[in-house]
Amino acid sequence: MAPEPDATALPPPLLPPAALKAAKAIPVVETASVGGLLGQSGLPFVIKHDLADRIWGVVSVDEDRPPGPDFKGDWESWMQRSSLAAAASWYALLSPDGVVGQYSRDHWGVSVASSTDEASRNEEAAGVPLPRLVGESTRLRWVPLKGQKEEVAKTSSAPRHITTKDMDAKSAFELWSGGVWRDPHLSEICSGPLWKFSNVYLRGALPPPLAAKYLEGSVFDSLFATAAFGTKPFLMSLYASSAGMQTNLHVDEHSGFLVQLQGTKRVVLFPKSKAARQLRCEAWGKPDAPISRRSWHDDGLPDGDEWQNAVPFAGLGGVSVELHAGEALFIPKGCFH
Repeated sequence: MAPEPDATALPPPLLPPAALKAAKAIPVVETASVGGLLGQSGLPFVIKHDLADRIWGVVSVDEDRPPGPDFKGDWESWMQRSSLAAAASWYALLSPDGVVGQYSRDHWGVSVASSTDEASRNEEAAGVPLPRLVGESTRLRWVPLKGQKEEVAKTSSAPRHITTKDMDAKSAFELWSGGVWRDPHLSEICSGPLWKFSNVYLRGALPPPLAAKYLEGSVFDSLFATAAFGTKPFLMSLYASSAGMQTNLHVDEHSGFLVQLQGTKRVVLFPKSKAARQLRCEAWGKPDAPISRRSWHDDGLPDGDEWQNAVPFAGLGGVSVELHAGEALFIPKGCFH
């Protein structure tokens, strides 16, 4: 596919940036050139893509073939068989209540602090090292890995999930399918207690050359050609989450595209503004704190639209969009979502 012409040589979109910022919905664009213009203005948009066909087509360890006409994207089969999945470096986010966030794995660990599950206590009392089911009553705690003082963790809210070490696709799929996690921070008990999480969120980072291969000729290749999204080649990570999971309100350090391959995902996004700064957590911008790019409101949002008039979101211009397979959302740097 030939790249789109440079965005600067094209006419402006139908709505000027000021009107788009005041709009009640995120625009859906048909071409990379219009997407480039919105990207230059720091505005979100939705665009169609064909990455599902490209990625689901890599279904064999030794053969890359296009999917058949009735292929539905069997993610679990793909995860176990695909050479693309095998090439990614995976880790898992394990959550007691279905809400996850982000923290520095290099500086902080997370451990299970307590659980009120009766069966877990009985097994522990009997000395039986059986997996203990993690539920909403389970509490997590920060574990400093670089000699930080415990007081530093108190500037951040409690962790919402545990991030595992890097693993291969097989190990990641085992966790996804109900496998157990051994707590490395409590190794004095049964070489580390075994825990089973029902809320699992997987992330797999692809090597840059492989990402470039699958983006070549796609709409993202055309978007990159507009020069509106930086000069460095796009990186690609694969995500999968249990149904109903949410990421808590946060800001990314870079712009990016959220690309839906299968299923649906609801995204609530707040435009950059001085008013939106009230969402920042106490430790905002403090690199030593476990959480420095998240909101103090770290719960998920309820279904429906009642959140729009609730504290602390009322008046911040938040917009909700539901992404379906074959759609991608551009999230500008600095927007809470």
